[in-house]
Amino acid sequence: MSTAVSTAVDEAIIGRRAVRGFLPDPVPEELVRQLLATASRAPSGSNTQPWRVSVVTGGTLRELGADLVAEHDRGTAPRPDYDYYPGQWRSPYLDRRRECGWGLYSAVGVARGDRDAAHRQRARNYTFFGAPVGVFVTVERDMGRGSLLDAGMFVQNLMLAARGHGLDSCPRSPSRPGRTSCAAAS
Repeated sequence: MSTAVSTAVDEAIIGRRAVRGFLPDPVPEELVRQLLATASRAPSGSNTQPWRVSVVTGGTLRELGADLVAEHDRGTAPRPDYDYYPGQWRSPYLDRRRECGWGLYSAVGVARGDRDAAHRQRARNYTFFGAPVGVFVTVERDMGRGSLLDAGMFVQNLMLAARGHGLDSCPRSPSRPGRTSCAAAS
């Protein structure tokens, strides 16, 4: 592998970050298709490629976001298909999570203890932080835990490919049954 290629890969990995504010500029459909094709080169056990992808844009994405925010505002508890986080946090993971959360909230002007502002900021998750493209990646329930790892590698490839094209992304953990998403935009 040439130094230029390895440097570009390193830059995509190091430069990738979870962006929480996007420009409204549309991402060309052909570029989205290209990114998905590149991401699909992710390894998977026995080449099962267990991920299923749905891309949502425009009014459909905005309507979906509004529905999810309404659920959030009603206090509807997330119902993920699997446990993403542990039932009981412990150090050092709890410490890292708190530091990350406080840093993110501070960056957007949410003061510690301001529950209303924190609620509004959490609601932005459901609008994909204004991204013009929402990508949902799902795995059928009976595929086993290894398939979740395979899907994770697909999502990582997608985010790195997007970064290589000057687009940022923000992975989201699943919060509603059958919904895992990755927002991608410029």
